[in-house]
Order: sequence, then structure tokens, then C-alpha cells
Amino acid sequence: MRIPPTDGGAPRLGSRRSVLLDAMQLGQELTLEGNDERASRMDAIVVTLRELIAIANRARGTQGGSA
Repeated sequence: MRIPPTDGGAPRLGSRRSVLLDAMQLGQELTLEGNDERASRMDAIVVTLRELIAIANRARGTQGGSA
């Protein structure tokens, strides 16, 4: 999802961390609904996003920096 800028410029992508948190929230909602199969799939997505964020941070030289 693109976030509209306040200056009228081209929209930018949402932060990796925001996307990760949204995926984690969706997984929680699916678990609460008893939809364990889909919640499990979201867990795999969350783990993959965490790994990709860590790889991107290492590539930029920012181990614990924001995504």
C-alpha cells in the first residue's frame, strides 16, 4: 500500500516494520477466529518478513535500525 505524501509528490511504500506489524495483527485476528490454517500461513509470512528486514538492515549496515 502506498502512503500519500503531504507535499503532493509521488506516494511511497509503507515501512517494512508497519507491514510486519499488520501481518502480525492479521495472524492474531485469524487465531482468535479459530482459523488456524490461515493463521499458520501468516506466521510463515511474518518469519519471512523478519528475515528480509534483517537482511536489508545488514546490507545497509544498520543491524537494529528501523526498516
